[in-house]
Amino acid sequence: MAGNQAWVQAPLAALGRGLRVDSFSSRPAPWRTRGMVWFFGVLLGALLARSAQIQIVNADFYLKQGEARYLRALEQEAVRGRILDRNGEILAMSAPAVSLWASPELSEQDPSRLRQLARVLGLSELELAARLAPKANFVWLRRHADDALVEAAMALKLPGLLRTEEYKRVYPSGAVAGPVLGLTNLDQRGQEGIELVFEQSLRGQAGRRLVSADRLGRAVEEAAAGASVQYGQDLFLSLDSVVQYHAFSALRDLVEQSGAKSASLVALDARSAEVLAMASYPSQDPQQRREFSPDHMRNKSVTDLFQPGGLVQPLLAALMLDAGRVGAESILRAEFRSFGFEGLTFTRPPSLDSPTLAQALASACDICVAQLALELQPRELFDFYTRLGFGRKPVIEFPGAVAGWVAPVKNWGPQGQAKLALGYGLNTSLLQLARAYLVLTADGQAVEATLRKNPQAVQPLPVVSASVAARVREMMGDAPRRGEASTPNYPLIGRGAIESKLGQAGYSKSKYRALFLGMAPADQPRLIIALLLDEAQLPQSQSLWSLARLSEGLADRTLWRLGVVPSGPRSPGPAGPGPGESRPRQSRVGAGRP
Repeated sequence: MAGNQAWVQAPLAALGRGLRVDSFSSRPAPWRTRGMVWFFGVLLGALLARSAQIQIVNADFYLKQGEARYLRALEQEAVRGRILDRNGEILAMSAPAVSLWASPELSEQDPSRLRQLARVLGLSELELAARLAPKANFVWLRRHADDALVEAAMALKLPGLLRTEEYKRVYPSGAVAGPVLGLTNLDQRGQEGIELVFEQSLRGQAGRRLVSADRLGRAVEEAAAGASVQYGQDLFLSLDSVVQYHAFSALRDLVEQSGAKSASLVALDARSAEVLAMASYPSQDPQQRREFSPDHMRNKSVTDLFQPGGLVQPLLAALMLDAGRVGAESILRAEFRSFGFEGLTFTRPPSLDSPTLAQALASACDICVAQLALELQPRELFDFYTRLGFGRKPVIEFPGAVAGWVAPVKNWGPQGQAKLALGYGLNTSLLQLARAYLVLTADGQAVEATLRKNPQAVQPLPVVSASVAARVREMMGDAPRRGEASTPNYPLIGRGAIESKLGQAGYSKSKYRALFLGMAPADQPRLIIALLLDEAQLPQSQSLWSLARLSEGLADRTLWRLGVVPSGPRSPGPAGPGPGESRPRQSRVGAGRP
């Protein structure tokens, strides 16, 4: 044992003699210390830089990210403004509605329960599956559903089937004023008519409010004030809903009785040029989208063109009188007895060999007045038509109002000028024609028609003198009474015309438009009514008689509502209130809500 210890200690002793004690010191080398200092310094610098980036440079970004996880911006829908008639009666309004939508969870439900939902929604299984296939976070299932459907759908208690409150547009008058009011889409954005023209003021501006939300996205409490909602403004139109209803009903009855293709009407206040009624038939109810007809939705009074024919004769007589070319009792020369073009022939009656202007106008002798117009310079006649508004787009609050057309002077020649004097060679809308006759009721001035109640004053354009306008009305009132232009309550003066429709082979001998324009009361007109009946299945004379009778009835009702005292003896007839009808409280005062 001792031998072994000696064997071990000997080498250790020899090793100890060759080494110093400080050879195994615990102090690290200098390069190692500096490395550690640099490492921790860089790490600390990186942490400080990252903290600065988060807290200072990108503070807004991370603040928004945090808020997005607990804050929700809820949009408050602006209620669209109402459209009202001149007396405050509602023509269009927004009403609460319920819509159904789906989250991705709905597509994971049992197929048998989805089939039940499809039956309630009125969809096929394939249609419902197609809507749910994308698995989007939000899918509409039914917009503006009725209460019964909503209750039946929610009774299924399907996870992922949700309801939301919104608004839908309601039109109480239905098809009566549909083409004028237009319509909105499902998001209540104006698409046609008045709804489109006044979109900005009617729509308003949606509001926003910020709320704290839980992990399921449910609002817990108000977090911050957002943008306040700005509701749409109400719009007062010049229309009288009662007059509009009577006009629409009369057109409907006339079309059904005559077998006509369509009929249109414009009634203007002869003083202010406000549109009191603007109706078409057939028409479209804006709420009936499943049976929607774009043609029935078109406001034909401002979009459809025709040639006015003999209705330009009173206007031309005013021009000739104002220019001093002829007097009311001047004898007209009978230079030619007939004139024709493109299949049409105009003939002077034998009894009017040497008529006066008053006799020619009262007898509706188109060729007599047209002969006078040939004495005008072409530019003079063209400028007159332009001042009346023909060939110019009407300044009225309605989209799609057409300008019409007057043939360029360079293309006239004698025959072209004769055609224009007979009311052919120019196209006009019914509104433009009614507006042209304002010259005869507004002291010889051309006034722009409007659909707004109490519009801003627009400087009228003088066309003829007030005395000439009154004289022409007097000459029109001297027409022989044939039952079509007289009423015992409010004497009416009017003029009818037939426009043969132009086809590929020239003017048709069977298809025509019947036109009538009336003014009442005769002594001091307060109302202008323009009518068009398209392709009636009646003799031409009967069509004109029907239009004149319609004008009489509508004039009686309208003038009574305007507070005009009857100038004729009272008699049982259309004048006065109908069932449930009363004179408006504001017929004699300015604008305002009822």
